[in-house]
Amino acid sequence: MSETSDIIKQKNIKRGYIKATLTRLATFSKQNLSSCSKDELLVKKQRLIEAFSEYEELNQDLLYLNPNDDENIVLVEETYYQTLTCFNQTLNSGNLQEPTAYNTTAQCSQRTKLPAINIGSFNDGYTARAYQLERNQDADPAVEEFLKYLERRALALESVEPSQNAQHTSVDNRASTTKSRPMAATHIVTGAQCSHSRVKIIGRDGTEYHVRALLDSCSQVSFVSSKLVKLLGGKPKSSDLNIIGITNKQSTIKACIPIEIQSLRSPYKTTITCQIVESVTCNLPQNKINLTGIQIPKNVVLADEKFYEPGEINMLISSDVVFQTLLLQTEPIKIELPEQPPSPAQPPSTASGPQSESTSDSTAPAPRRYLSIINTEFGHIVGGNIPCHLAQAASHKVVLKCTLAPLNDTIAQFWNTEKVPEIFSEKSSEQELCEEVFQSTVKLEDNKFQVALPLKLPLSEVNDALGDSFHFAHKRFLNLEKKLHANPALFNQYKEFINEYLQLNHGHYIDIEMYDLNKDAVYFLPHRAVINENSKTTPVRTVFDASMLTNKKISLNDLQLNGPTVQRDLYDIIILFRLGKFTFTTDIRRMFRNINVDPAYTSLQNILWRESPTETLKVIRLDSVTYGLKSSSYLATRCLDELATRYRNDYPLASSIIKENTYVDDIIYSHNDLNTILSAKDQLCNLLKLGSFHTHKWSTNDERILEGIPSTERKFESLNLQKDDYNMKALGLQLNINDDKFIISSPEPFNPEKITKRTILSYIGRIYDPMGYVGPIVVTAKAIMQRLWSSSCSWNDSPPQDVQKEWLQYTERLAKMQPITLARNIDFSDSHTAQLIGFADASSTTGYGCCLYLRLIDASGTKVTTHLLSSKSRINPVQKKNMTVPRLELNAALLLSKLVVKTYATLQLKIEIKNVYLFSDSQVVLAWLKTEITKLQAYVANRVNVIHQNTSRWRWLYVNTHENPADLISRGVQPGELNGNNLWWRGPEFLQNSKWDLSCNEPKIPQEVPEVRSCAVLASAPVCIKPNPLEFADHHFAYQE
Repeated sequence: MSETSDIIKQKNIKRGYIKATLTRLATFSKQNLSSCSKDELLVKKQRLIEAFSEYEELNQDLLYLNPNDDENIVLVEETYYQTLTCFNQTLNSGNLQEPTAYNTTAQCSQRTKLPAINIGSFNDGYTARAYQLERNQDADPAVEEFLKYLERRALALESVEPSQNAQHTSVDNRASTTKSRPMAATHIVTGAQCSHSRVKIIGRDGTEYHVRALLDSCSQVSFVSSKLVKLLGGKPKSSDLNIIGITNKQSTIKACIPIEIQSLRSPYKTTITCQIVESVTCNLPQNKINLTGIQIPKNVVLADEKFYEPGEINMLISSDVVFQTLLLQTEPIKIELPEQPPSPAQPPSTASGPQSESTSDSTAPAPRRYLSIINTEFGHIVGGNIPCHLAQAASHKVVLKCTLAPLNDTIAQFWNTEKVPEIFSEKSSEQELCEEVFQSTVKLEDNKFQVALPLKLPLSEVNDALGDSFHFAHKRFLNLEKKLHANPALFNQYKEFINEYLQLNHGHYIDIEMYDLNKDAVYFLPHRAVINENSKTTPVRTVFDASMLTNKKISLNDLQLNGPTVQRDLYDIIILFRLGKFTFTTDIRRMFRNINVDPAYTSLQNILWRESPTETLKVIRLDSVTYGLKSSSYLATRCLDELATRYRNDYPLASSIIKENTYVDDIIYSHNDLNTILSAKDQLCNLLKLGSFHTHKWSTNDERILEGIPSTERKFESLNLQKDDYNMKALGLQLNINDDKFIISSPEPFNPEKITKRTILSYIGRIYDPMGYVGPIVVTAKAIMQRLWSSSCSWNDSPPQDVQKEWLQYTERLAKMQPITLARNIDFSDSHTAQLIGFADASSTTGYGCCLYLRLIDASGTKVTTHLLSSKSRINPVQKKNMTVPRLELNAALLLSKLVVKTYATLQLKIEIKNVYLFSDSQVVLAWLKTEITKLQAYVANRVNVIHQNTSRWRWLYVNTHENPADLISRGVQPGELNGNNLWWRGPEFLQNSKWDLSCNEPKIPQEVPEVRSCAVLASAPVCIKPNPLEFADHHFAYQE
């Protein structure tokens, strides 16, 4: 725990330094920049970008280590965007001061305008890092050594880096060019000999197989080819593994199989779980190794006697097994390789021609190369650098990393759900610019929207920025094509989806020759199949990837502006949805694709397609808003909002529904009056038609509302309020339409055979409870997550035994939990008084949290009902040195103040809240709230100040711990114990009492209140010191109280 605290402390100090740098640059940008030189501004702009990138990385690390990190990221981002905008505007204005030029005798009186040379920015942090790793750390660096390193590095980069000015040529043309290019015989590269072994595997029928396995000390998981699986005859198990490789290329593995491997040289055997892939890698080695002059010691028993011959790799064995098989050696076995003679296939280099560039290298002595022989349970394996000629060098295949589902996205979505939604978040400069682009380019003609893609740069500059995307998309398509034709059923569904796309005029075939790939703004989108077995309308759909990097390491998404959030968040929509007797829900069909893209921008939306590998490759240009693009969600929701704005006078009810009750493409609406909701339905259909939007999947709790809706457009099933697609059913929130109740169901059981840090976090990340209805259950999972991050175990390691035991007990009880139901409708039609009641609490062991209730009193004052609205929780910080229980209680009160402000504003749209009462069971916190802020210590004063700003018009009261429902969310409750807990679902008993006396809950101020500043009398002379504004800003921007 102390080690984690030290790491957090170091990263906080580093983040403070980075923020100070950003502040200095922001202060500099507010000066008269026109008096600065262009070079100076470019240097400072580059430093600004680098500093912000470091800041974002530190924030991600700190969020994992301390989920309660209260860094104000929005403020820093806004400062960064404003500063960057200021730099860009000044650089583009052309009003910068010119440097003064001198010659040896006098100042030049005239200047000649030279042609502009566009020099690309250079940032090679990898070279610097590689040099630090390579050089001798025990001695001071020498200039001669450094220059030699740069020469070697430049030659290496030159051989692998594609030319930025290379013409877009076909694969065949490039192959012929390569073959015809003369090459010096002295051009020798080093090929790494991968370590592999022969292993024995017994098939299901008893047949013995000797297969070649690659021993990969960097791989996190093991793999096996599907060809070998068929031979063995085993029964694969389902899997969900997402492999991420070079250029972030992703592929999903759906099956795995346990295989027992045996050594051919020793009694060693073990069982490993292998992920099934079509092919593990290429033949290894890729070329036959010439063993002339190489003597293998006689006492060496090779794991693969023919390691020098190219052969098929059937398995890849991961690092956890590789390191288990290593045996002790008295001394390492190294064999020096003989010098490589010139290849007879290559002509000798001459003093003229292209070869002359490399003749200077031929005189340099070749570095020594060795074969390393390592003893393992499988026998001795061979590795090292084998010299081979460039003419024989083949492609290199690398496996980088693997993750169970996109785990980072899953965990980020989990924490985003747990946050208190912001009310009126200010738009950043990028979002404002995106909004300006939309307003100036949007068109609504013939009931059809047309929009432009919001780009960060003019369309004429896109080609230079993007580079070549065709070859990357082509490679991705060939992989997709192979996968589709291996599954005829999937191929037919995918083909139907593409054909439907074309039939609906959402795209059309074009001739690729119409593009000038060296000048036009063109981008090719890779695409893949997403299977949703639960969907009856689109079980298979196509997803496009605008994040694919081109040869210039940039994607189409990188060039698009990020628009602001247009719609209300799901929290607001569910709160409003509960306040109405009659309901309907519906879905806008193909919302994105019903919006056209300006033809000037559709050249950035091309896909490759053909129905058979024997056909010529075709290009389809997509003419509508395409999911997968960074701006698509903004454009679609912004068009809906624009439609509602333009026709708000003609269709007031429908306009309000689109603005207040729509979540992405789902419309969720309720009202107490049947006639009003019938009118709203008709208005909504008519208004959406004016934008060529059509609804389907209608559902309601009263069949009269769906009169006039065709049966084919109705849906009487549960409504899943979780928009994200997950492969595993998880603890989530659903709405049962027929019973008009929310349902929180238990997830599928956790597999105890795969208990690692990765599987636990993946399971937790799928918990979906946006309203906090089962907050006391979720807080336990959060606490386990924090303990996992604090432990030293890696992603694929098993956590400590105490964590494992707690986790397995938790998931076992969770799987046995009966479904929890909660009435959707909060009937306030007969209510005379509505009150919003909030509770806050903290525990020293787990965390702190808050919960909100709506208390309704009828006109007679005798009938009282209470309803749980929402809850939020946080886990206690890892660093507990100065985190006392009163401070934790104060943080709970702060969290409650934010949640109550948000909820109060939403409720006021439908119901008038007469009173708000907020409760805490900490007399110290209540005393702090009544103390003058200037008398409190900084930590307490800062939080009390925010609470005052949020809740100054409302009353804070005291509640006994045993009557505080927030105590449940601060400590956690076992899954099976929450369903019948009246304290949680209804609040304390005194809320049910119509004669509740507030005086019983008035706080009693303790005589001694901690963290109050002590007063001292000092005799001093008054001195006025004017602080340096820059130092003052740096200090307060860089460090937090």
